[in-house]
Amino acid sequence: MKKILIFTASFFVFAFTSCLKEALSVFPEASPCSTEVRVGESKISGKSLAMVESLKIGQKLIFKNAQGVEISFIFEEENEEFVKLDVGTRCEYFESNNINHRFKTQAPFIGTLDYRWFAGSVWEYESESRPYDNFDINFSLFYANEILNGGGRFLADAKNVKPGTLNMTYFSVGDFSKTVILQGKTFQNVEFLKDVNAVAEKGVYFQKGFGVIGFQMDANTIWVFDRLE
Repeated sequence: MKKILIFTASFFVFAFTSCLKEALSVFPEASPCSTEVRVGESKISGKSLAMVESLKIGQKLIFKNAQGVEISFIFEEENEEFVKLDVGTRCEYFESNNINHRFKTQAPFIGTLDYRWFAGSVWEYESESRPYDNFDINFSLFYANEILNGGGRFLADAKNVKPGTLNMTYFSVGDFSKTVILQGKTFQNVEFLKDVNAVAEKGVYFQKGFGVIGFQMDANTIWVFDRLE
C-alpha cells in the first residue's frame, strides 16, 4: 500500500513539474543586452559643486562655541566614482559620476561631515529621460554625552528637467534665503537642517556657496565657523 502511495505522489509531482515547465516556456526570460548604448553624458556640474567652498585635502574647518572651545573638521577624503546612470531601459545609460568629500574631527570629539554629489534621472512625458544633480549633506557629532545628526538632500542643478516634473518630497525644502546671526556673525543664504530625531532644538546651519557654518548641540550650545586653516 505504501509503495502505491509513494508511486502515485511521485507521478503527480512529475506531472505538475512538466506542466509548469511547459507553461513557463510560453513566457521566455528576457535576454540580456548584447551591448549597452551610451546615450549621453551627465557629469556633476560646476553649479552643483559650487554648493560648497572648494577646499584642498588637509584643510581644516574650525568652529568655536561661546566659551572659546574649538572643534576642527579636517578634509580627509575626496573620492570620485564613475557610474552608468540608468535611463529607464536595460540597454541605455548616461555616463555620470558620484563625488564624495569627507571631513573628520579629532579626539575628544567624534564627528564626521560628508558632502556627496550624485546624478538622478526623471522620465518626462514617457518619452525621454533627463538627468539632474543631487547634493547630500550628512553631519554627525558626539561630544559631552550629546549626539547631533543633521543633514538633508537638495536639488543642486535641475539641468534640463522641466519645472514641476521632479517630486520635491524627496529633497529638503529650502530656498537658502535666510539671514542668521550666530555669536555676533552674520551669515546669508542659510538653511537650518534640523535633527529630526531630537526633541530639543538641534541641527546644522548650512550656507549655500560655503557649506556648514554652524551647528546647535542643544538650546544653549552653538558652535560657529571661526576660520579656515
